[in-house]
Amino acid sequence: MTHQLAGMRFETALGNMTVTETLLDFDGPHLLSCHDAAGHRYVAHWVQELADRDRWFLVPVSPERLVAIRIGEIDLRTSVSRPESGWLWDITVLHDGRQGHAAQRAADSVDECELPGPNARLQLRGDPPS
Repeated sequence: MTHQLAGMRFETALGNMTVTETLLDFDGPHLLSCHDAAGHRYVAHWVQELADRDRWFLVPVSPERLVAIRIGEIDLRTSVSRPESGWLWDITVLHDGRQGHAAQRAADSVDECELPGPNARLQLRGDPPS
């Protein structure tokens, strides 16, 4: 099932995020590009589903890095473990729509089991939506 999420907004402890593109959909969206109200771009990596919430990593990205991730120049593990900023947001999105939790984490604090597979890459064609 393909989820058409572009333009959808979701509430986080960081404010509203707007989905720009679903990058990977496998039984639901697992990798998204999104932006906040100020226009900061993120790649959102799904980490875990719990009974009442989903856990995501929001990794800040430059437009150039987003393109490199989309076309596979940067693998998904590296996109999380070595972000341009050196840190990422570990967020929860509650299923009932209430505001979740957000914590800034150093990239080197991410556990191996939280990272994408070692050889996972996207190979998307075309320019990313703006």
